[in-house]
Amino acid sequence: MIDLNDLRVFAYVASLNSFSLAADALNIHKSSVSRSIARLEFLLDASLLARTTRKIELTQRGIALKAHCMAVLARINEAIGIAGGFDAATRVPAAVLIESDIALVHRVRMPRPARYLPHRSTMAT
Repeated sequence: MIDLNDLRVFAYVASLNSFSLAADALNIHKSSVSRSIARLEFLLDASLLARTTRKIELTQRGIALKAHCMAVLARINEAIGIAGGFDAATRVPAAVLIESDIALVHRVRMPRPARYLPHRSTMAT
């Protein structure tokens, strides 16, 4: 199964043409970026990047994946934006965690229906 975080890392590498810049932008180690790309290439059984000591370039499959990957990530951001756009009075902080080796955590504000809010009597004083 392909990890959504690996696709996100790939999108950064593909856009920035650099493992180091992608690692800096994502605030993760360069080795985590390398592992994510290696995992994707293994699972897809395809080379996505042509690497040299000085630069990286996308292969044909990498170019195709980048276009689709950017669209998927845009849709996810759109969905999070829609979920966060409800009445501000019902919003409470919520964490969305997508597990992977790079442990990326995104914090979003999402509405929680009143029936799931803690009752005053159950809250610690």
